[in-house]
Amino acid sequence: MKKIIYLTALCFFSFRAKLLFAQVFINGPLLVCPGQEAVYSTNNASCNYTWFVSKGAEKITDFGTHILVKWSDSNVEDDVVITAILKAYDCTGVPEPRRAELKVRVKSLLSLKPVFSRVSNYNIPCGVASEVIIDYNVVYYSNPRLGEAPFYEWTIPAGWKGPSGETGTFLTPYNGYIKITTDLNTAGEIKMRAVGSGCLDIYSSYRTITINRTAPTITLNGPTSLVCGSKDAITYTATSIPGATYTWKIPSGWSGSSTSNTITVTPDGSSVGDVEVTATLTCDGTAVKPSAKKSVLLNSTPSGLTLISYAGYVHRSGARFITCSNSIGFAVTPTDPTWTYKWTYGPGISPSSGSMGSVSAVWLSTKDTYVSSGMTWVQVEVTNACGLKMATFRNDMQYQSAPPDPATYIGGSGFPAPPSIRVGGPCPLFIASGIGYNDATHTQYIWDICDGSSSFSTCYGGKDGVEIRYQGSQNIEVVVPRGTILGSKVVRVISRNGCGEKVYNQPISIVYPVYLTAYPNPVTTGSLTLEREGSSDSNAWSYTIYDTFGQSVRAGVIEKNQTTIQVDVQGLPKGLYYILAQDGADIHRQYVRVE
Repeated sequence: MKKIIYLTALCFFSFRAKLLFAQVFINGPLLVCPGQEAVYSTNNASCNYTWFVSKGAEKITDFGTHILVKWSDSNVEDDVVITAILKAYDCTGVPEPRRAELKVRVKSLLSLKPVFSRVSNYNIPCGVASEVIIDYNVVYYSNPRLGEAPFYEWTIPAGWKGPSGETGTFLTPYNGYIKITTDLNTAGEIKMRAVGSGCLDIYSSYRTITINRTAPTITLNGPTSLVCGSKDAITYTATSIPGATYTWKIPSGWSGSSTSNTITVTPDGSSVGDVEVTATLTCDGTAVKPSAKKSVLLNSTPSGLTLISYAGYVHRSGARFITCSNSIGFAVTPTDPTWTYKWTYGPGISPSSGSMGSVSAVWLSTKDTYVSSGMTWVQVEVTNACGLKMATFRNDMQYQSAPPDPATYIGGSGFPAPPSIRVGGPCPLFIASGIGYNDATHTQYIWDICDGSSSFSTCYGGKDGVEIRYQGSQNIEVVVPRGTILGSKVVRVISRNGCGEKVYNQPISIVYPVYLTAYPNPVTTGSLTLEREGSSDSNAWSYTIYDTFGQSVRAGVIEKNQTTIQVDVQGLPKGLYYILAQDGADIHRQYVRVE
């Protein structure tokens, strides 16, 4: 915005004077500071002038031939034009006026803006006198730059210090960064502005940084475990915060007190709990109470406490510890008369009399039980004189008792239980649902095909060509050749280990395999014979004949006890046909050609 001051003067002189003083000039300073007073005059002191002052300056005194002006507006960026007018008729009647102008500049810092490129810390915990490092520079937004600043004015909160110990408001030269040190607890603003060169009363706008004070964090150092019975004094130390007072809480039964950040306490030998400290301090006028806590436990496990077996056995994962009716013992070492012991145990074993509350215990296996997982265990809990469980030990052992029941039924090709074994090929059988632990590693499974379930019944395994493959396992294959045994039999399986054996018998039939045959093939007479080979004592069969398009062309039934039937194919187009017959759950397929 242009600020213009008009200066008008009246001068009376003769026409002759006009010729001598035709040109009017204004004399005075061209560069001024805001608030500065300056005198402006013309080149003809013998004439009188009328002076005018525009906005941005104040006319202090008008002397006619000169004027005293005070520059009052510091927010000036553009040139100011001063105009002086001499009216000739006021001197000698010269008709035309004479006019003079003078450009004046007022210094300003409006075009200079301070910029903070980095502030090291906006949030400082209370109780800490910390340095705030500020990187800064200036940016020029426009020209001219008449008030370029060789200095910067800083204002900091009370109690804070500048880089050389300055307080309050102080000046620094431009050097790119500054270190300001806070006091312990006060928050506040850091303000900075540029100061004009040669005009110490002109300034740029302020740049402000707010520094907050936060509640401090404290930590607590000291023991977290004590040996049962110990009454030795121990010390806990919290973070030291200047000006803070400390309040301590200790477990019931302990003794000791303090208002500082350190406390020495004496435990009672058996009580444990939390050691807690709270620091109270004033943070920027507000009370804050940071706290810290340590949970203290009794030391539960003396060094070297272990569980061992009696005879010096070394337990290995998967090792067989107990079989049938033998026994094994365990003990805890080292021992202490003030400790108590609680023993527990898994299935398949039982403790010996009077051993469950002492340092050692002995177990006997129970012959008439079995273990479904094949594993059992022994465990002891050791409790010290303070009533605190010191340790828990557990030994897992593989267990061998009486053999498991071999099966509730036998599975096979007709799962869940095969109605029959068909001669002529291998028939797979397996234990479909064993009761107990089917431990194939330590239990042997013996299979046979017998006439009945009696122990006196005739059995055929390995006789008359009857073959039992993979004998001893839970999965076998039975091969019964043609012309040997047929009819109702039993599959017998015996589970056997070092503790005994158990038997399971399942009724089953041994039959010839049944097949569907179609002849003649190809058919040329118009009549097709369907025959099922093997046993004729079966369910009725249903059959359907399909052409190559999947269309049914003939259908019927082979009745129970029928062996062959005749099917009329007269009139069927020549080609390939597909026969599907269903025998209960079994499906039989055959192809035939009509010519």
